[in-house]
Parts: sequence; structure tokens; C-alpha cells
Amino acid sequence: MSTAIDYSSIPVPTLAHDVRLYVEQGQQPNAFLMALFSNDLRGAHAHADETCRSRLSELIGWCEEYMPVRCWGTKPIVMRWLAGQANDTPARQLLAA
Repeated sequence: MSTAIDYSSIPVPTLAHDVRLYVEQGQQPNAFLMALFSNDLRGAHAHADETCRSRLSELIGWCEEYMPVRCWGTKPIVMRWLAGQANDTPARQLLAA
């Protein structure tokens, strides 16, 4: 994983803003991103639009390359990330921990 998150390289550029809000501010993502970050491929496929569905494999690869392991990979990890953010723990602190 790279040390910096390159949001401009997201395979579906329209997702960049929402991904940034999730990672940096702990904002609840939409159903597609929630499923993607939780590694729920069936759910991601079900909630994806045509573009996201066709680029799902690339999106998974992007997550593997750029997303901090502390905020994606399983539903419990995602829920802990959101809970940490809800408790006003700064994202930078969570990323550094």
C-alpha cells in the first residue's frame, strides 16, 4: 500500500469525493461503497451502477493499493472506522495508530 492516498486514480472518478469523505472524515458512505469497503462483493454488485459494476475489479485493486487497512476489508473494520470517527477521533490519528 502506498503511504499517500491518490484519490485522482480511482477507476470511477465520480467516487473520489465520497471515498475521501469516508477515509478522512468518517462519513457514512453510500450502499455501494459500504459494501465495497466491507469486502461484500455480492452487495457491491447489487448496489453498483453500470459503471461501477463494470469496473468493480479495478475498484477492488485500487482499495488494495491505496486504502488504509484500518478502514476497509471487512464489515467490522468499517464499523469500527465509522464508530471511531463518530467519537470525534481525528482521521489522521486513526490512520497513524
